[in-house]
Amino acid sequence: MTSKKKAKPSGSTTAVAECERCRGYGHYVDEDNVARRCDCGLYERVRTRYLLRNSAIPPRFIDKELDTFKYQKGDRARAQIVQAARAYARSFKKGEAQGLLLRGGPGSGKTHVAVGILKEVLRAGFSAHYTNFNDLLSRLRDTYNRDSPESEGELLAEMEESDLLVLDDVGAEAATSWVRDRLYLIVNRRYEAAKALLITTNCDEEQLRAHVGDRTASRLYEMCSQDFPLFPDQDYRRANLR
Repeated sequence: MTSKKKAKPSGSTTAVAECERCRGYGHYVDEDNVARRCDCGLYERVRTRYLLRNSAIPPRFIDKELDTFKYQKGDRARAQIVQAARAYARSFKKGEAQGLLLRGGPGSGKTHVAVGILKEVLRAGFSAHYTNFNDLLSRLRDTYNRDSPESEGELLAEMEESDLLVLDDVGAEAATSWVRDRLYLIVNRRYEAAKALLITTNCDEEQLRAHVGDRTASRLYEMCSQDFPLFPDQDYRRANLR
């Protein structure tokens, strides 16, 4: 009988655990010399860690989960938010442009829930990327420096790559024509590629349309479900400081 060979999962450089069949690499080569994924689950765990490292979630938010979104017993509004977030993550499909608009006041927990959704999507095997919109604008401006290590085109392409893009805190920036044009490029590229976009914003529907402009708002409202529950006005961040 041919001895079974070891194969490493993409993104892994070392075996993470021992499995009699795959020896911790997630794949094995069977007697017919065909590479197969092991059913021990190691491949999935290694791939999730790899995707998480490349998701660009800031250290402050890296531990945020839907399970840790706290609310008091009887708080139906936040219970519905978590329920809707889980439902969206479970139904996520690659190649479909259905996204979400998470709306609510500052500190209401939108980023926590957005990162929680992102991580659930990652665990399902999809790629996902987080970026704060103001930080992205700063990086885009920096590309105009002659010694910039990245170009504007490269950054915009980065926003198009993942199956899900979380664009956090849209509407907090000054609404200049340059800002509107960059946001439209990001939204339209994902729209044309049928890739999902999750946006968090402090703006209501009318304010967001006035802020981003009609053409971007039209794309957003077509791409993103309007049915996600509104976040309560209470400052969730302050209430949960420890």
